[in-house]
Amino acid sequence: MQMLRRMTLDLAPMIVVRGHTLAGMAAAARLARLGHPVTLTGDPVRPRILDFFELPAAWRDLFKKSGRPLPGELIRLGAAVVAAPPTTHLLPDGTELVLPSSRGGQWTAIEHTFGRDQSENWRRLVDDLDDVWAALRRFGAEAPGRPEAADDRRALWLDRTITDVADRAGPLAPVVLAQAHFAGTDSRKAPGLVAAGLSVVRTFGRHQLIRDDAPLPGTTLTDLLTRRLEERGVRLAADDEADGEHELDCRPQLPRKWFRKPRPALAPRATEAEPGEEADLVDHTGDAPVRTLRTRARAVVLDYRDTSPGLAAGIAPDDARRWLMRPTPDATRASSASPAGGEPWAELLSGALAVYDLHERLTGEDARPTNVDFKLPRIHAPRTAT
Repeated sequence: MQMLRRMTLDLAPMIVVRGHTLAGMAAAARLARLGHPVTLTGDPVRPRILDFFELPAAWRDLFKKSGRPLPGELIRLGAAVVAAPPTTHLLPDGTELVLPSSRGGQWTAIEHTFGRDQSENWRRLVDDLDDVWAALRRFGAEAPGRPEAADDRRALWLDRTITDVADRAGPLAPVVLAQAHFAGTDSRKAPGLVAAGLSVVRTFGRHQLIRDDAPLPGTTLTDLLTRRLEERGVRLAADDEADGEHELDCRPQLPRKWFRKPRPALAPRATEAEPGEEADLVDHTGDAPVRTLRTRARAVVLDYRDTSPGLAAGIAPDDARRWLMRPTPDATRASSASPAGGEPWAELLSGALAVYDLHERLTGEDARPTNVDFKLPRIHAPRTAT
């Protein structure tokens, strides 16, 4: 059976993944591991992976489904994933709030600074956002569903704005409003959905890479992914040098709309700063947040007061209607413009959804994690990547 499957895939037409983006790299690695011949086209797009990052599970799933699991790759590198430092929020009134990722840590920190009532208020708010995150997982992050029903849109908090959500947060309102800037918009009409990032951090934490107790850049993960593409025999080519019967477009694009057309996400100006004691500091005293990420090896300042539009960061979620215009990943497309957003983990998930759909269309096999009967094919010597 394995031999027959191998012969079938050896005769399979080339799949061209257009766009050397993070979504494109993830899709190409997964497709190649499933046995498809793959060509990845375009110039590499510099990934936006910060030294402190969320949802490492998306990276673990990618490496597990494309070859050696991530823990093995990190052992080979002599590296490890550890918790990042807590985030220090400098609020407009001068209050400094050191906010850990954990549920209990957040409760204690807020109670110490603002009292028990506000701590309980924050807990209820983020608990509600846990439900929003669960809805997003069903509608674009881990499943390609579309929120057609009114109840589904309410579950995603598309019926309220980020300002409405911030009104529930009391003195922590700036922390909520900052989520819109982090998602790529300066609009106060951004859907309440964008505040789900607070749930993601509390649920999964924030992480960093280290080796010999020294910090590694977050882009180390894409270096490992580049090597994975080589191991899987993915061919690299210019856009005009590859043709295939099947194409997967992983270049983010704006929907073709005449009215209320979405715009590219707003990316902050990034400047280098002096390394030093590890810190994640968000300054909320200006019109928009300024975030400083610092380790002993490097530091970067992300100034959301000075932004520029860029599709590499996805589509700006300026309001609920524009969010709903985002294209759902399928057998033909995946990118930072997907409903999950422009975060690195979201790009990885969009690539996974596209691969599941494309592989099923080509082979009839369901490779989704929900199909417990599906088994990855044996790894064989890949075609030589050029």
